[in-house]
Amino acid sequence: HFERAAALHPHRTAFVQPDGSEITYAASAGIVETIAHALQQEPLEPGSTVAIYSPNDAAAFLAILGVVRAGHVWISLNGRNPVENNMSLA
Repeated sequence: HFERAAALHPHRTAFVQPDGSEITYAASAGIVETIAHALQQEPLEPGSTVAIYSPNDAAAFLAILGVVRAGHVWISLNGRNPVENNMSLA
């Protein structure tokens, strides 16, 4: 759905940050591509699990989309869990 919205409405707002700034679909798609390309340069097998450890905001969501675009599997971590619990998910 994200890619379709980016293609159809690139100049519309995709995300509103806590400070009120907005990120368009076009800008978001560029960020997703950058993240995906960077991950593809890493020595990861296709389908590797990748976690995003971040507050719940636009950057985290774009990183998740980049992980998926790169052909990997995103796993959800909970920042409130002990590190050992999060590590066991990988």
